[in-house]
Amino acid sequence: MYLKQESIYNAAIKAINKKMSSISHREHTTPKIEIPTFGGSYHQWTSFKDLFTEAVHSNPSLSGAQKMQFLKSKVKGEAERLIQHLPISSDNYIISWDILSHRYDNKRMIFTSHINILLNIPISQQSSINHIKRIHDTALETMNAIQNLGVDVTSWGPLIVHLLCQKLDSDTFSEYNAAIKQPRELLELNEFLAFLEGKFTSMEASRRKQEINHQKSFSSSNNKPSESKNYHFKQSYSSNKAISQSPSYRKLQNNRPNCPVCNDAHAIFNCKQFADFSPMKKKQCVANLNYCQNCLYDHKGKECLSKKRCIECNGFHNTLLHDSNSKELSKQGGNLMPSTQQSNSRFNQERVNHGNTHVTQENNMMQETLLSTALLKVQKVDGTYLILRALIDQGSQMSLITENAAQQLGLKRSRCDGIITGIGQTENSCRGIMNLNCMSNSRIKRYQFNIDAYIMNNLTKYLPSYSFPKIVCTFLDNLELADPDYNISRPIDILLGADVYSNIILTGMCRLSESLPLVQETQLGWILCGNIKTKLMCNVVQFDLDRVQQFWEIENVTEEKSLSSEDQECIQYYKATTHRLDDGKYQVRLPL
Repeated sequence: MYLKQESIYNAAIKAINKKMSSISHREHTTPKIEIPTFGGSYHQWTSFKDLFTEAVHSNPSLSGAQKMQFLKSKVKGEAERLIQHLPISSDNYIISWDILSHRYDNKRMIFTSHINILLNIPISQQSSINHIKRIHDTALETMNAIQNLGVDVTSWGPLIVHLLCQKLDSDTFSEYNAAIKQPRELLELNEFLAFLEGKFTSMEASRRKQEINHQKSFSSSNNKPSESKNYHFKQSYSSNKAISQSPSYRKLQNNRPNCPVCNDAHAIFNCKQFADFSPMKKKQCVANLNYCQNCLYDHKGKECLSKKRCIECNGFHNTLLHDSNSKELSKQGGNLMPSTQQSNSRFNQERVNHGNTHVTQENNMMQETLLSTALLKVQKVDGTYLILRALIDQGSQMSLITENAAQQLGLKRSRCDGIITGIGQTENSCRGIMNLNCMSNSRIKRYQFNIDAYIMNNLTKYLPSYSFPKIVCTFLDNLELADPDYNISRPIDILLGADVYSNIILTGMCRLSESLPLVQETQLGWILCGNIKTKLMCNVVQFDLDRVQQFWEIENVTEEKSLSSEDQECIQYYKATTHRLDDGKYQVRLPL
């Protein structure tokens, strides 16, 4: 009897240990459920409620106070404000959960929220993988969510397809109409979703194939470089080619003809024969083909869309043309003219044909008005200094900085919802305000000052408007200029207002002659301002009519609707009772 009871006892101990070990192992190996934060959106409530119920609300190992702590840490916004007055305790947890359930367990509002998400899908103007995916995924998610509310959606197909077709671009909509199996029957939602899935799948496959072919073309062209002719063709050289998100521009890229030099199936920047040319022969070849010097492509005189620049000097030309541009600049004495304003007669004549031009030429002398610029050292978030180019404007009541420069500094910005008004009452939105610690870039003086600068997307165009040779003057050679490269057309990062100008201005001043600018001494160095005459061939100011035409083609409403009699009567009444005065105000008849 003793041995029998002992065996029963041992078997029970083994069974208990086995179960306890299994539970402990499962608790350690099961991944923890990450509950998303609930912000008060009705369409998120169902998923939040299910996850929180399984992980916290129905967990017997947690106390009420612990559940209350978890609940308060997982809500924000309106949901957080509903229960923020309740302190953490076991009794208040049930009250808090009931408050949230009563507010957001509203099937009508949940249904309305899902429908609004479906209806608020933006309308696309061009075919896009992301937009087609968004329509497909949003429609599928919305219909499943509404069905989980207990609504029968089996007959909603034709209505949903009709609404979603309004969100498609014209090309995709035409393709869908051609793909419908039974065009005379009601549209089916499953067929529409299958078309969208096939559409973005094929677009992704085509994009991957183009990327693979692009990489293969680079690898094949880089395998056998010619060392005898100093052939240093790299993949990064082709980074200057224009890249645009516009489908029409991508279509031009895909339909690009063969290489004009060797007639092979690649672009000119992948051509080994072109890379073997001498620097001047490369430049002549590009000019004869009427190609853009930056992207090595003929975009018909339109503005170059490429944001890439030469990796050697950051100039507005392709890296393959760096040597030829460097030699030309050395001959011109450092004249860094932009490519659209170089004195190449063939290039200027061909560009003139694409827009109206205004040429100012007076005995081969060009007049330019110099504005005062200076180089500043501005302290970054890590304590180091970044050199930025500043425009000293005594006509401005505040100091400004570009968004690009502000991001490079990485400093903390404060919110500012003001409107900055410029010439002609032009209003621009402010993107915040930032406190800057500035220091002069002078090697002689160490002047420091602190300013509050308002952040804007852009301040002004490049200054000066074109590059020109430096002024040949012994007096200027002995001065430390605030902006030594005042003659090179470059962007402006900071605009210093009148408050800064009044503090940095000093007594030194000199006017060299009527044709030379005024020289003024400041804490930042000597600044130049005023008119200057330089010897140039011509200055071309181009107005690109093609871009203006494209803008109006995009904004133009092509659909013509016939007006009803009520609409026509309304228009006639407006014309008869409303007048525009000379000062711009409107004069209307009293509504009696």
